[in-house]
Amino acid sequence: MVFIGYCDGASFAGYVENPVNWKGTTLYFRGAKILEVVMDAILAAGGDKIEHVILTGCSAGGLATYLHADYVRSKVPIHIPVHAIADAGFFLDAPNVDGKMHIRGLYQYVFNMQKCKDAVNQDCIAANPTEEWKCFMAQYTYPYIKTPIFLLNARYDTWQLAHILQLTCHAPNCSDDQMKEFENYGNEFLNAAAPAISSISNGVYIDSCQIHCQSLTITPWSKFMVGGQTMRDTFYAWLTNNSTVKSKVVDCAYPCNPTCY
Repeated sequence: MVFIGYCDGASFAGYVENPVNWKGTTLYFRGAKILEVVMDAILAAGGDKIEHVILTGCSAGGLATYLHADYVRSKVPIHIPVHAIADAGFFLDAPNVDGKMHIRGLYQYVFNMQKCKDAVNQDCIAANPTEEWKCFMAQYTYPYIKTPIFLLNARYDTWQLAHILQLTCHAPNCSDDQMKEFENYGNEFLNAAAPAISSISNGVYIDSCQIHCQSLTITPWSKFMVGGQTMRDTFYAWLTNNSTVKSKVVDCAYPCNPTCY
């Protein structure tokens, strides 16, 4: 197992050659080069022992999984299978409660400031010549990912509700208007995830819990249930092509799931 610590600010997609001085602090934005060097080091140290690669990450690491699944696939010898599971990285390009595209501006800024164009999916870049920033967001780059990938995400992701929708309450302790915003966001998430839900080859696990990141602790991973299945068993069924268990499950709307916290 290899853990790649994240702190570059752009999910390993940026590369700014010269360091930036910000209020006396020297900052380096070289995530793409870090990922390249780490992959080279892994393969040099034990590439002949690798039998199967599973790429994963949570939150910003989940986004990195979407962004770099094909890159990792390209670095690993072709006879070695590569799969990916992206946890809580499907951040929506969606308006906040005031109807403003707040999060879009942040993603556009990071994409341009860190010069991310060369390290994201190039098929996506080619398809969006006037909106290249879209390829820095999972919902837009997903259709161009060739590596088998499993989407793991909460329909009502707490980070997204707080920072994208900018909802100031936690259901059910919300006003009627706030609950409508909450419910609409859950529906918008399903609409954005439609290519994954309809995919023939990729896996999906979308629950209706209010949570962010679910594969890192035992309770969500092995005890939350959708349609009688845990995310652990659903992922394993997809990974092993086990047809006795569904490899794609999508939950009903909040608050239907009694296994959530």
